Amino acid sequence: MRENHSRLTRLLSAVLSVLMFCATFAGLIEFTDISAEAYDPTTMTPAVKSTTSSYYFKATPSVFEMGDGYAVIWATSFKGTGYIKYTYQGVSYTVYDQAQNITKTHDDIHVVKVPHEHLDGNSYTVYSQVVTANNATSATMGTTVSCGPITLKARNTSGTVNALQFTDTHSYTSCAVAVAQQYTTNPDILIFTGDIADNLQTRDYIINNLFGLIASVSCGRYPVVYCRGNHEARGRYSTMLLQYFPTETGEYYFDFEYGDLYGVVLDTGEDKLDSHSEYGGMTNYKEYVLKQEAWLNSLPLNTTAKYKLLIHHIPRLQSLGGGTVDITDSVNALGMNFGISGHDHSTSEYAVGKNNLNFRALNVGGTKGSDCTGAMLQFKNGNMLTYVCKSQKGNTKVMQTITLSSTYGTPPTPVSYVGGLNAQSTTAATSNPTMSFTSAPSVFESGGDYYNVVWTTSDTASGYVEYTYKGTKYQLWDEVGGYRRTYDTIHTVKVPKEHLNNNKYRVISFHMTKHEAYSYTRGDCIYSPYYLFEDHSGNENVTMLALPDIKADTYSDALTKLQSAVAALGTNPAIIVANGDVVNNLVTTANIEKFFKATAAASGSSHPIIFARGNGECRGGNATKLMSYIPTVNDKFYYSYNYGKYTIAVLDTAEDKADDHAEYSGLVDFDALRVEQTEWLKNLNVPKGNELIVISHFSYLNNYFGLDWASILDQKGALLVLTGHNRQFNTPITSGVLDVMCGGYASNNTFIATEILVGGGSVRIKAANDSGTVTADKTIEITGNTAVTETVSAIAPSKVNGVYRITCPENLIWLSENTTAANAFAGETFELMNDIDMRLIPFTPIGGHDTATAADPSCASFAGTFNGNGYSIYNLNIESTLNYIGLFGVLNGATVNNLSVKGSITGVCYVGGIAGLATASKFSNCYNYASIHSSATTTLSRAGGIAGLIRGGTVIDACANLGSVSSTATSGPMLGGIAGRVNGTDENVISNTYNRGAIIACVDGNHSATACDIGGIFGYLDGANLTVSNCYNTGATVSTTAGGNAIGGEYTSSATLTLNNTYYLSTNAFKQLAFNGAATNAATSGSAVAKTASAMKSESFANTLNADVYVYIADFNGGYPSHVGEAPEYSIALKPTSGLTISGGMLYGISADVTVDDLMAQLRSTANIEISGIGTGETVSLVIDGKVYDKVVIFIRGDVNGDGAADASDKLVVSAVVMNKESLDGLFKTAGDINADGYFTSADVIALAAHISGDIPFQTHSYSSACDESCDICGATRDVAHTYDNTCDADCNACGASRTIKHTYTNSCDTSCNVCGASRSITHTYANACDTDCNVCGATRTVGAHVYDSEADASCNACGHERTKLNDMVVGIYVKRIGDGYDTAIIDAFKEYLVGADIAINITYRYYGTADTLVAEFGSLVNADGDVDVLIGAGNNIDSTGGVTILAKAHHLTEYNADGSRYCALLTEADSAIVFYNFVTGTTYAPAVSA
Repeated sequence: MRENHSRLTRLLSAVLSVLMFCATFAGLIEFTDISAEAYDPTTMTPAVKSTTSSYYFKATPSVFEMGDGYAVIWATSFKGTGYIKYTYQGVSYTVYDQAQNITKTHDDIHVVKVPHEHLDGNSYTVYSQVVTANNATSATMGTTVSCGPITLKARNTSGTVNALQFTDTHSYTSCAVAVAQQYTTNPDILIFTGDIADNLQTRDYIINNLFGLIASVSCGRYPVVYCRGNHEARGRYSTMLLQYFPTETGEYYFDFEYGDLYGVVLDTGEDKLDSHSEYGGMTNYKEYVLKQEAWLNSLPLNTTAKYKLLIHHIPRLQSLGGGTVDITDSVNALGMNFGISGHDHSTSEYAVGKNNLNFRALNVGGTKGSDCTGAMLQFKNGNMLTYVCKSQKGNTKVMQTITLSSTYGTPPTPVSYVGGLNAQSTTAATSNPTMSFTSAPSVFESGGDYYNVVWTTSDTASGYVEYTYKGTKYQLWDEVGGYRRTYDTIHTVKVPKEHLNNNKYRVISFHMTKHEAYSYTRGDCIYSPYYLFEDHSGNENVTMLALPDIKADTYSDALTKLQSAVAALGTNPAIIVANGDVVNNLVTTANIEKFFKATAAASGSSHPIIFARGNGECRGGNATKLMSYIPTVNDKFYYSYNYGKYTIAVLDTAEDKADDHAEYSGLVDFDALRVEQTEWLKNLNVPKGNELIVISHFSYLNNYFGLDWASILDQKGALLVLTGHNRQFNTPITSGVLDVMCGGYASNNTFIATEILVGGGSVRIKAANDSGTVTADKTIEITGNTAVTETVSAIAPSKVNGVYRITCPENLIWLSENTTAANAFAGETFELMNDIDMRLIPFTPIGGHDTATAADPSCASFAGTFNGNGYSIYNLNIESTLNYIGLFGVLNGATVNNLSVKGSITGVCYVGGIAGLATASKFSNCYNYASIHSSATTTLSRAGGIAGLIRGGTVIDACANLGSVSSTATSGPMLGGIAGRVNGTDENVISNTYNRGAIIACVDGNHSATACDIGGIFGYLDGANLTVSNCYNTGATVSTTAGGNAIGGEYTSSATLTLNNTYYLSTNAFKQLAFNGAATNAATSGSAVAKTASAMKSESFANTLNADVYVYIADFNGGYPSHVGEAPEYSIALKPTSGLTISGGMLYGISADVTVDDLMAQLRSTANIEISGIGTGETVSLVIDGKVYDKVVIFIRGDVNGDGAADASDKLVVSAVVMNKESLDGLFKTAGDINADGYFTSADVIALAAHISGDIPFQTHSYSSACDESCDICGATRDVAHTYDNTCDADCNACGASRTIKHTYTNSCDTSCNVCGASRSITHTYANACDTDCNVCGATRTVGAHVYDSEADASCNACGHERTKLNDMVVGIYVKRIGDGYDTAIIDAFKEYLVGADIAINITYRYYGTADTLVAEFGSLVNADGDVDVLIGAGNNIDSTGGVTILAKAHHLTEYNADGSRYCALLTEADSAIVFYNFVTGTTYAPAVSA
């Protein structure tokens, strides 16, 4: 009867609504009312339950459109939790107001995001529970209040959309309700076009005047589209609103779809210039609108929606930002066909062309507070719109029906949004301020293209980051939606990475003693010192400083101990790793501030911080706030990003106990996070050529809550994982991945810091404690995760034909140990025969490495020749507290050529990649990729990419520096991209050389480097003679105070500087000057020329520099000119089996009968190869489009006339030279010196004659085996390849050389190597005991059924699987007739059935009567209880004689029927009762469909 009555009521209501509607609008405008229910918010107030005078709803729920879903928003009188319950497609959902999988407990405004389809046409109930305390290990919960159930209007699928617009209510809830009551047509959506609240001066204004007002007319039953007005941008707490408005864009502007309606919501900001006195310097709407326009330009065209509606507050889009920004071109390009707005407090219809828009529009409004106006818009018939505007007094202002059409304007040229230039502050620092900085800035990695700069102050304040980039001053503010935050003591600003990298910055904050909607008073203004932010992402190796478990809130001496431990390491890190438990909990806001104070101390405000959340940061009521200050690119604490040649993956391991542990009070959902993150890890993309470094709080990731993350990381090729939590140092290997446990504040009150140097398959790990003791120092070779022997013994290199052959690290160590005197190895030659991996084992420089500080020390020096033959020494690790540091400490009259150095080099004074100090020496074709660092703390800091100091006529030709050069000296550092200091009276030369590394003078953030002499080519020219020719610099040159210069830092008045054809990058972010302008007295000729990046990245610039030396390759060296032969893919290379050798630009080993075709056949690639001929002096060139990229010269011993053969004609020439009748020069002279002793004698004639007669085939190299790399006769080297059966064969078939191999398996479950078939034992990985499919390979297994405690238990005890929970049920049992244990049979069988059906029901089995109870009495007992859902054991007369009202009855199935006449009777249509009834009877009962 109740259902029938309800249907009748709805029918009458529908009829009445239609009659009212027709009476109101008859003969005027036709609306098609799809709904049968009239719209009147005063009759729709949702039911609230369990409220008291203290605990109640201040704003009942509203459902807001967010573009990517709905947000259900409500507010309570207390702080606590919020959640929503509903059922969708038979599944019950409980969704909490959470942040990063932690339920919020410290807020009275609650926001729950839900997919559209889950709520459309569905019922939901919201709940909030009082939380009086949320501590680190417990929470105290109280009263729960609820509101609902509320049914959200179903989406209109008829093609008609009714939208009701509210605007400019200015906090007058009664006006909004009065406007709503003017319309009887039931809307589909409600649209609020701004100024709903008059201002947001307090949090209560947000709750009452915005969310409360909207709830009063939406009643939680209609989707709400909210567009911010300028009045909601006013007041101290206006910047707080966005945190409760989680749109798809993260801003107030967004787009959405509702059936056939496509909407674009704009945020038009304020209506006056940002400089207007009303705003107190707190707005930046010009740039906010420009940012919004960039978003508009990125929107794809929606060509399928029938109705396209633009929603905005201020109607004049051609003059936003106080008339400074016109976005109409961007809007017109979208093809919108109608627009609605407010703001003007009057109602107007706008024709096409009005306000520069190519569609019609409606501006709605009325008198504030007394005659508010709304509009009902009905989109119908695919292209029609009817709208009626009525005021709260019932006055109809506009009625119109129009035809819609779309015009697509020409999209404007996209312009990248750049912020920080508008509305800059000029407020000076306050003398003797009462406000202060409580933490220096920290710069956090985001995983995106920006950093988060965060600092704290002693009072609430606004704040900004100030810096200069490319000659322009920027101020980027802590602002939200174009408005600057003033209510917080923690300040956060996003800064583009390219702006901050290797640049100086400072932070400024000022207190707002008064911040009201129209009135502002500024208080103290404080300025920080400048900090220099370092970027080392261009280096080959990366140094990371890991500082887990600082626990700054627990230990008062944590930061002191941390800094002592870091000082003991003496590190200059590229990255700071704060991998969890920076604080022990976030119970209080004070602990958030301690978090940032700790990270500032750890980073010195100068290095990027990678934060991995620890369990400490998951605890306490403020744990949900942390992300708002350090937002990542995906708003999660896990992400990945590329840093140079490395991919860094940051994991969020969250808590260390199961979600249901008592410590968490049911407030966490980390199981979902783990599942989500596992899928992310499986799909993690590591670019080809990159090495993967992982940051995590927890160790032992092979068994992380039953998940094997370590194996996934191993499959991704992870080098290592840096972890914390255990507060100890250790380096276990877990599932093939090196786990570096990095220390932290240990339980014995000792702090351990860990430095990790990574590169080229090796990692150097050093740990130190706060007592200054280095507690660990070792190298791990990542391939195979095997530890390298700590000390590598020196082995003398072989000497062939007077040349030392360097083939291994031990040979270099021998050279270092034997360079013990001045001018060591003068006249000797050393050659690299291959690349050498130093494996990051600490290396002592060759010479130098002394305590002396003079420019011409008497310490050990190398005076020989070192030819790198184009090979590299990589993973070179020099960590020294002495001076004269580099691969070579000191060179004196030496020659170094054809060499690349990669790694990390640290010393005090005179530090360089190739040499610390070089006197009268020559460098050619030398490249430094290593990071160079001078650890001097006061003065005497000289460092350069090639050499720290050059003097005495040193020549650097065709060299380059690509590594960073840095110093921590507080006074007078001399740093240069090529040379730090130039000294001495002889002419020194730097020619055909370039620098692309960053030159950085920076200290720990507490000091500023003064009198810095920093230059892209040289740092300081000290009364010396220097010529710089054909050079360029693109590297940043920066310091905290004195700056840097593009070419030279400083030169004295007695210096002589000659500049020829030298250039620098004009758009360098940090300096436009070539030199320090104060040094004008020196004898200088020529000048350096500034060029743009596009001009420098060109073939014409390479030719301008020196066409014989430089070449332009677009995809090499960043597009800047490189040297001929520098790029491997643009170099001439031989096949390993050729028997020929390329060394020092020469091609050796060609025999007399070789043709051009024969030589071509010996090259790895013949593409673009040109051979001028076969003979001494002929060339092999790699030429592309007429440009020579590489060239080698053919050398044939004995061929002195260049005809390709050593024959009688050559013998005559050699004989004539011996008798001084002829002379030979250059390469031909070398070819005629047959025995290579440096002289022409009869011995050369005899040797040549013997060769001609065939006795000595000296043109044929001799090798001891097919794998021998060096000729036994002449020492010429060749590329060889060992021969193996397959990639799993460990021993060379030719020479027996062994190698480390790794079998190849398809995945961790594959038992047979894909290459050789080697077998191994494996263990499949399953998510839990009920999982049937291996997570890795999909192998299936048989498992038992899910295990539950009872019929009511919805969660499987083994795997946590959730089965559908139906409503509770009471089963009545007629004792007299059930008999013979059939009740037990039914109960047991139904329990088993529920497991298979995946259903849970809380069942109460209730027995009635005795063996003597008659059916009438039985029925009376059942009726008396009144809550029975189904009966078993009944007779056919249960309804007649028994008097029980039933819906259906049927025989028990045979196995549950005592005598063949027992019935099961259904009393209610509860889902659970129907399931039970159908099971017992074997029938199918279907309830009647309600109207």
